[in-house]
Amino acid sequence: MPVVWKPEYEVGIESVDEQHKHLVSLINKLEEAKAHENENEVIHDIFYELVDYTKYHFSEEEKFLKSFEYENLMVHKAQHKVLVKQIVDILNGLKKGEYEVGEKLTLMLQNWLIKHVLKHDKIYANKYLGN
Repeated sequence: MPVVWKPEYEVGIESVDEQHKHLVSLINKLEEAKAHENENEVIHDIFYELVDYTKYHFSEEEKFLKSFEYENLMVHKAQHKVLVKQIVDILNGLKKGEYEVGEKLTLMLQNWLIKHVLKHDKIYANKYLGN
């Protein structure tokens, strides 16, 4: 089931919200490829794109947090590191045939993104925006 972007997912910082929307679109693209039973190569390519964009997003977000001296930057970076490791582990498992792109995988990605945005990203956004 695709992720439907909702206003409550927005953190109120346009560049961050746009990156989050792009991550959602990549997760949905992965879900769509799986639903249409595309070949594993197509699915792996989408997953690589998701991994690369996730790393890019985290890097940009961390630069932004550093720019306003966010006091929990190191904790946030550690969370990013754990999330990237989980995604890379899944990618490696896909390459080895240990995992299939199924409902469990896409649900994990959806939950990860939504929970991270709603819990952690909203905290720094509120501090940045003075809320």
